[in-house]
Amino acid sequence: MNARVYRFGLLGHEIAYALSPRIFGLLFEHFETPGEFTVHDVPPDKLATEIRKLSDLDGFSVTIPYKEKIIPYLDGMSEEARVIGAVNSVRISKGRRLGHNTDLSGFIFPMRREAIKPGRVLILGHGGSARAVLWALVKEYPETAFTICGRDHDKARSFVDSVTQGLADGRSLTPTIFDDILDDDHFDLIVNCTPMGGGAVLDKSPLPDTFRFEQCRVCYDLVYQPERTPFLEKASQQGCRTVNGLPMLVVQAVTSYALWTRQKINVGGISTLVLKKLGVGEL
Repeated sequence: MNARVYRFGLLGHEIAYALSPRIFGLLFEHFETPGEFTVHDVPPDKLATEIRKLSDLDGFSVTIPYKEKIIPYLDGMSEEARVIGAVNSVRISKGRRLGHNTDLSGFIFPMRREAIKPGRVLILGHGGSARAVLWALVKEYPETAFTICGRDHDKARSFVDSVTQGLADGRSLTPTIFDDILDDDHFDLIVNCTPMGGGAVLDKSPLPDTFRFEQCRVCYDLVYQPERTPFLEKASQQGCRTVNGLPMLVVQAVTSYALWTRQKINVGGISTLVLKKLGVGEL
């Protein structure tokens, strides 16, 4: 009897840097499971056509810029993905595309391990990743106040308005733009949810060179390549605690693997093993 061969993939655009094939290769190896992982770098005008092709897979990850744009093409969504308003993991079941969000658990994992407890948070960006980060923090830290920063004030305001509708606790969310961030603003946690610093915008920081990181405690960059982005490098030089995006990427990938294969696995333990094989220590 032939063993089943799992077929997974990654959907995004301008994602040649993606580590997902290597991560899933390590997972196939660890579980001694035959499988293949393909990258689908798709321009926006080809999205609808490519999604139909992806329905032949067992599951696929979704990254920039499609975490929100994919929603109209789905046949169903988990409650968590619906509330967040973004999807990064799609399970295929009998030809139906079912959206999930594993970014939330991926983001919060290193926060818990490092006992980070923010009070005032600055989120840079207002896309699908920012939505998952916000909801993860709302769920984990009930006293947190948020500033959402983008390049367009109307988009930042729209993001805040859409999220506020789902909040029942009167949480403070303030929209702003990069030009209005003061150099000496204090935040307990700054999270970069933009692509600045990696991929096609390597060597760039989302914050101006004049920003004083010594006024902040923790800086978390969802970018995972390079390991130390300009944002994290400057933060570290000025005494900030820093968190790289690789642990988040690995945890959300392991969570997706469990979802797509219908296996019950120790996500934390397996993620730590994968990180070690990638040359990273304990989460």
